[in-house]
This record gives sequence, C-alpha cells and structure tokens, in this order.
Amino acid sequence: MKKRMNTKKSSTESISIVSVCFNQSAYLNKFFKSFLNVYGCVPYPLYILDNASQDQSYEHLIHWKNILKRNVNIFRNRENIGFAKANNQLVRLTQSKIIVLLNPDVEFRSDFIKPCANKANLMDALIAPQLCDTKYGHYIHYAPFPDDPTALIKELAYRFLPYFSTIKVDWLQGACWFLPRKIFDEINGFDESYFVYTEDLEFCRNLKDKFVPRILMNTQKVFHPRTRMSTEKQRIIDQNLVHYFRNRDQSLWKLRNSLRQFFSI
Repeated sequence: MKKRMNTKKSSTESISIVSVCFNQSAYLNKFFKSFLNVYGCVPYPLYILDNASQDQSYEHLIHWKNILKRNVNIFRNRENIGFAKANNQLVRLTQSKIIVLLNPDVEFRSDFIKPCANKANLMDALIAPQLCDTKYGHYIHYAPFPDDPTALIKELAYRFLPYFSTIKVDWLQGACWFLPRKIFDEINGFDESYFVYTEDLEFCRNLKDKFVPRILMNTQKVFHPRTRMSTEKQRIIDQNLVHYFRNRDQSLWKLRNSLRQFFSI
C-alpha cells in the first residue's frame, strides 16, 4: 500500500467524483482498493449513490465507508430512478470546479485523476481516458454521432485513434469522464428521458451543439469490463435512438445501416 497522498485543500475542493452504483457488488472491492493502492486514501470527495441495487452493493459501500471514512459519501435510493437521473442527483450535491463521472466497476493502477482533471480544466472540454478490459486490453469505446453524414468514414478512421496521445472524437462511453462543472450545468446535465444506455450519446451530442470538445486522452488508462451486447440491451438502445432522433434527421443513419448491411461492414 502506498503512503497516504498529501493533497492540498484547494486541489481537493476543485474536484468531485460522482459514481452511480447498481448491482455492482462484484466490482466494489477492486474499485476501492484501486484508490488505496494508488493514493493510500480517497483523495477527493467521492459521492456514490446506490440506485436501489438488488444485490449486496449497499452493504459493500457501507463496509468501505467504515474503512476509509474521509471523503466517502454514501447515498441510497429506495427505487431505481435510472442512470441519467441518478447522476444529475449526485452532481447537484457537489460544488467543485471539475466533475468526475466514474463507474464503480472501474479499476486503475496509476494517478489518472489529476492529469485528466487538469486537461478538462485547461481545455474546457470533456476528457476521457483510454478504457481497457483487464483480460482483452483496449477496446473501442468511442464512435461517430449516428446522424453524422461522414459516420462510415469516421468509423474506419477511429480504428487508429489509440495511436494518438489525445484526439477529439464525437462521443465516448460514459464510464469515466472529466468535465468542468459549468459545462455540465450549461447543458442541464443528462437528459433524464434516458433510463439506461445511450444517455452518454445524447450528452456528448448536446456538448457538440455548445461547441464543447470531447477528447480521448490515451496517455491515461483505466480498466473497465467490456460488456457484450444482449438482445435486451439492443432493444433498449433501439428505443432510445427513437428519442435521440426526435428532432434530428435520421435519413443518414438509415443510409449508413443499409450500406453496412450491403457491404457487410
């Protein structure tokens, strides 16, 4: 275990970590041990919300709260209000300059918080580190917007993004994000019409409309399990895309899908 990190008060108060937990008991020990192994503590205020888990997640959270004490704030919803709404609920409790949206199934082995937070503050942008599966390594967690006329070309180009230290992208999976609080507030946070899945797509699209960059920072890495697409997940995503296209042109999306099927891309 590393020596407890000496974090200045001003630095601590400028960053808050928010994390929504639903049925994540299998991951929570590794999540908290990552903080201990890298920092020796939880160096920034952590606001973690159990969103009516049906496993032992809440009990695990209380266990770690009793061990770590400082900077660990646990909350509990009696019903699952959805991922987007729960994140908004947590962010409203914070007052920091930089918000870190961090899934509780993430692991890390080095200090990625400070460099990513500094980049987000410097560039007034959403910053995301590279996501890697602990078994399979890096995986694609970014994509073009589905209503982008150049989406097919971008999909091919995005295969080469790991070779860049930092690069702008359309949207990124929301497992680990850094962004200034003022930007989160400017777009009114997450669209709560999304209960689960694709809320990150809508969020990034709203950032684009405000000319806020979304940046992949490959020099920083966290570990996050790559989930497989299930029939139920695909059904929910398809329903969510109907909402995404509520006031956007979906003709390009339909054309893209037709071309993908024709060329077996």
